Amino acid sequence: MGDFGQQVKDVMDAYKARLLAVAQSSISDLTDEVLFMARTPVDTGAFLGNMNASIGSPDSSFSQGKTDPDGDRTRSAIQQTIMAVALGDVFYLTNGAPYGPVLEYGLYPNPPKGGTGKTTGGFSTQAPANVFRVSVAKWDEIVKKNAQGLNASGLTATFTGGKK
Repeated sequence: MGDFGQQVKDVMDAYKARLLAVAQSSISDLTDEVLFMARTPVDTGAFLGNMNASIGSPDSSFSQGKTDPDGDRTRSAIQQTIMAVALGDVFYLTNGAPYGPVLEYGLYPNPPKGGTGKTTGGFSTQAPANVFRVSVAKWDEIVKKNAQGLNASGLTATFTGGKK
């Protein structure tokens, strides 16, 4: 028989580790959704290259020269930030591009200047339903999937002590 208090602590630590795993994997899936599945528009790669991940406060910085057309460097940097997330932290994924609101809210001229172009209905043809909002709408589904996946791996809490 072990110390009951230690057993409770061990179970709580295991649950905290699972909660953190669900949080980190869900944040990772959401950022992948924003970067790749929602088809973040890529022209020069500046918008994708300026996706900023931060903890505690948003990073709205922007540099036109910071490009990443395929998203690999950006994803790697974001993953490093996600791995630093602790329970209770607030994670931010932001983009300080001055044209970000145009992409997100479909504010391009409609019809496009010159009659045709890279836009339709005010949105980029690469992201016709916006970038962030369409992804964030999937948050509950993403968390549920990750929690269910983690539950499949199981956690058994065994108390052998606790007698008064």
